[in-house]
Amino acid sequence: MRIHRLLGILLLLESRECIKAKDLAEAFEVSKRTIHRDIDILCESGVPITSIAGPIGGYSLMDGYTSNVKTMNVDELLTLYLSGMGLHPTQYSNANTNLKNAILKLENTVPQKYTDDIEKAKERFHFDPDSWWEDKINLPYLDILRKSLMQSKKIKLTYTNLSMGTQQTKTRIVRPYGLVVKKSEWYLVAFCESKNALRVFKCSRIAEAFKLNDTFSIPSDFQLESFWKKWIVNFKDLLSNVPFYPVNLRLLSITKAELSNMDVIEQLQPNKKDIILVNLYTYDNACKRIIEYGNTVEVLSPEPLRNFVISNAKDIINIYLEN
Repeated sequence: MRIHRLLGILLLLESRECIKAKDLAEAFEVSKRTIHRDIDILCESGVPITSIAGPIGGYSLMDGYTSNVKTMNVDELLTLYLSGMGLHPTQYSNANTNLKNAILKLENTVPQKYTDDIEKAKERFHFDPDSWWEDKINLPYLDILRKSLMQSKKIKLTYTNLSMGTQQTKTRIVRPYGLVVKKSEWYLVAFCESKNALRVFKCSRIAEAFKLNDTFSIPSDFQLESFWKKWIVNFKDLLSNVPFYPVNLRLLSITKAELSNMDVIEQLQPNKKDIILVNLYTYDNACKRIIEYGNTVEVLSPEPLRNFVISNAKDIINIYLEN
């Protein structure tokens, strides 16, 4: 889209003393003729761009000229960059405020002939990131994680680990190496000092997070993308060895806290939020867990587990009837 390219050209002109049309064309994957037309549009809108011929020439902004781009602070620029990568900030976070401020400043830089298109786009396009049926993921400590990561500060985490349907909450000191977004889930890649190894933490399971004053350095040979790809392969191999006993449940009055203890595989019927498929690992474990849930869930399948619940309920009723 030309509006995005015009803003990109302006950003590059602001950040460099001089840049060639060939370099701009390569950066935006268009022809030099297209770049020349874009430069003409910027000039017509009042942006003072000078052109110098020759092997060391190119396009540059007139001395003393500045746009709203230069009024952006580092947080606004960083948030804008991350949003371009698809890492959108959560609603009501500081990062979301930074993104809105950055966009406002960029809008004031756009040539007048495109402002009507921007206003029309605002009115006629809407992005809703929330799922139809799943509750919105709450990430109250995401801003702390982002700041700690950018400032190379250690973090004190209170983290809830889910293993075979049981929860363990521990406090750890970690060195954040990176944040990864997979689909709608955020993950923190960090060196855990108590484990003396790299670990991946699901951000939605972070109960508390505090930025510490202690700083650290990320090893020079660490690459986030490379680490994540290897971790995904290892994680899938690990899951293949986990016991699997799928149970189809109807949720009745179970609490969110109890539901968070479940290994939810999927919601079986998109139009029915209360029917889910969970892994309870083994038949014996499933029998124990279902009895603990009592009348807050109904087992729909498998049939042996449903029959167990019915038989157990009859035994309890008979005990009370006999007395």
